[in-house]
Amino acid sequence: YSQKNTPVFLKLFVYIICQWIFNLLNNSDGYLFRCIYSIFAKSSYIAIYNHNNNTMARKKIHLEYILDSTSKDIVWDAISTPSGLEGWFADHVESDDKMVTFFWGENDEESRQAEIAGIRTYSYIKFKWLDNPNKREYFELRMNVNELTNDFVLEIKDFSDADEVDDHEELWDSQIETLRRIRGF
Repeated sequence: YSQKNTPVFLKLFVYIICQWIFNLLNNSDGYLFRCIYSIFAKSSYIAIYNHNNNTMARKKIHLEYILDSTSKDIVWDAISTPSGLEGWFADHVESDDKMVTFFWGENDEESRQAEIAGIRTYSYIKFKWLDNPNKREYFELRMNVNELTNDFVLEIKDFSDADEVDDHEELWDSQIETLRRIRGF
């Protein structure tokens, strides 16, 4: 069975039936609806909408990149300090104890603030965007060592709209290529 071969009208029918069941059960957060729908007709052809705030469904992204570095200090600095994040993740970064402001553009015309939601030295740093309405979402930069090759591996966990996952992954690929070029990884 391939979901890609399922006719769009059948997916739409299942979507409508699931929405009807959801309304019938009056489930306020839409969780049951999303579960039923994902079992029967999950696909990229029909966007799933959250019943409460009419936003598109989000997907968790997990990416891994091998970094050619011999120093955990250099890798950790690149993912956890303002000077390390500048140039590959943002053009300019300012930080106090728990808040980080990222700036992009020649004159810092675009900015976003994030809270440091978790940190373990030489392991990971987790950020939560302050302007994100979904308080469960975050992006995490985690460093590991591959036990077979002793290479450092940078793991990235992030969230994206379901229909923008490929674009989001390409953005991370581009940023990591910049990190490699700047830091010599």
